[in-house]
Amino acid sequence: MPVITAIARRRNGIVAITIDGEEAFHVIPLEFVIEHGLHEGTRLEADAWSAIRERGGRRLAVRRALEILARRPRTAAELQTALLRHCKEEDAAHAVARMRELGYLDDQAWAQSYVASGRSRQRGTALLRLELKQHGVPGDMAARVLEEHDDLEAALSAARRRLTALGRLDEQQIRRRLYDFLRRRGFDHGIARVVMEQLVAS
Repeated sequence: MPVITAIARRRNGIVAITIDGEEAFHVIPLEFVIEHGLHEGTRLEADAWSAIRERGGRRLAVRRALEILARRPRTAAELQTALLRHCKEEDAAHAVARMRELGYLDDQAWAQSYVASGRSRQRGTALLRLELKQHGVPGDMAARVLEEHDDLEAALSAARRRLTALGRLDEQQIRRRLYDFLRRRGFDHGIARVVMEQLVAS
């Protein structure tokens, strides 16, 4: 039968509980200590202690998920990765599911916001698709979000800004550097060439 030998209060409403005969301590929310009347010397049935630890781990994972999302929006994959630095896999999965239930986690809304941002409006579909994948956005969702992205308009916007830094070069250098720049930004050969010809010739 587990016996509590020490309860150490930590920051942010967390306590560390040591069980007799165990080297590692267990972290649970402070409210669980109050709710279950835990104190040094408390004897617990093994099943009861297991349930407290399981519920406590889930509660702390949900709390940490809320703190993470309060700092900035994340995709489900990003949140899962961040939680796994501090939580068990099953607790992290529970917290991600709970954030979805509460409406605090929406990969499609996140992806739409990302593609609509000023930075993304000067990138090509290929690069944006790669970046969305790196953030954990599923491929089919990324494809739907990118349907409205206008590569030609984005390329023109990016190229006009880039031209201001190439003004002192000769025409051949400008053409080459502008083309290479657009290709790095994720625009295909056809778009890069059309935009290069249009802007350098004008």
